[in-house]
Amino acid sequence: SWSPPKTLSGYTLIRFVTDPFKLQGLSSASARYEKDDVFINVQLVDGSSDKGTSEIRDHLEIAGLERDYSSKYGHEKTLVHKGIKAKEEYLAPPAGQYLIKFMLKEQYGVSVKSNAETAEEIWDFIDALGLKELERKPI
Repeated sequence: SWSPPKTLSGYTLIRFVTDPFKLQGLSSASARYEKDDVFINVQLVDGSSDKGTSEIRDHLEIAGLERDYSSKYGHEKTLVHKGIKAKEEYLAPPAGQYLIKFMLKEQYGVSVKSNAETAEEIWDFIDALGLKELERKPI
C-alpha cells in the first residue's frame, strides 16, 4: 500500500514497481527518481515472511555491524542517522555511487543507491521520502 510521491526534492519519479522480485510470499517495492543526470533508486522489502527475512539478511546484520573503512576506491561505514543505524558504501569514480542500507522497525529492509554528489543529498532525499509511514502499514 506504500506509494511514493511523483516529485520530491526536485526529483521526478520515473518508475515504481511493486513486487519487482516476482516471488510468492515476498512484499517488496522499488522506485527510481531522476533529476538531470542524477538518479536515486529506492528498494523496500518487507522482512516479515521467511522469504522476506532471507532477502534482507544483509540489512538485519547492520545492527551488530561496526565499519569505518576508506581507501582511494571509496568507503564503507556504519552510522546512525536520526536514530536509525545504517551502512553507507561509496564507490569512487568512475562508478561514483553510494549504497545506503538500513532497517525500519526491524521489519523493512531499505536500500538506496544513487550517483548523487554527496551522501547528505541522499539522506535529505530519504528523510523527505516519508518512509516512517511504513511503520504503520505494510508495503
